[in-house]
Order: sequence, then C-alpha cells, then structure tokens
Amino acid sequence: MEGYVSGLVRAEVLLMQSLDFNNDKIVDRSSKKPVTSYLDFSEISYGQYMDGLDAFYSDYRNKRINFNVAILYVRDQVRGVSRGELDRRLEGMRKGAVEPGYDER
Repeated sequence: MEGYVSGLVRAEVLLMQSLDFNNDKIVDRSSKKPVTSYLDFSEISYGQYMDGLDAFYSDYRNKRINFNVAILYVRDQVRGVSRGELDRRLEGMRKGAVEPGYDER
C-alpha cells in the first residue's frame, strides 16, 4: 500500500511540475477536474486504505473490480464524496467488471 500510494504521489508531483513548466492544464472531459486529482492520495493513512479495501473486497460483487478503480473509490469514500455519487460509481464498476475483456484493460 505504501509503495502504491507513494508512487502515485510522486507521479502527481512530476505531472504538476511538467504542466507548470509548460503552462498547461489537462482536464478530464466528464468531470472537468484536473487530471492530477486522480493521482492525489494524500492525507489518508495507509491503514484507512487497507481497511477500506478490505471492506470493499469483502462484498462478493466487488471481487473482479480492478484495484486501480477500487482505491479511488475508497479514497473518495474517506474524503466524504456523497453516498449517491459513490453508489452510482460502484454500480458502473460492477457492470464494467463483467464485460468481456475487462481483465485486459
């Protein structure tokens, strides 16, 4: 967990430095948030991530969901994203996880 989160924090720093250097900004088309927001895993303890992921994967419906999206879900849960938004995302993740070729993405 520590290595994963530390790696993303470092990637965020490198991306932000690159964007600042070029005076650029990359924005997600659907959410309109800066792409670097996907890399921000700060101010949440490793224990919170581990407990959240344990709870997430304890639900049999979530077993096939990719770790990379599961940890975003847990992060946003801890940060207080609304239950409705989280439920919509979880439904989409579950639907996506049963599509052919999901494991190849």
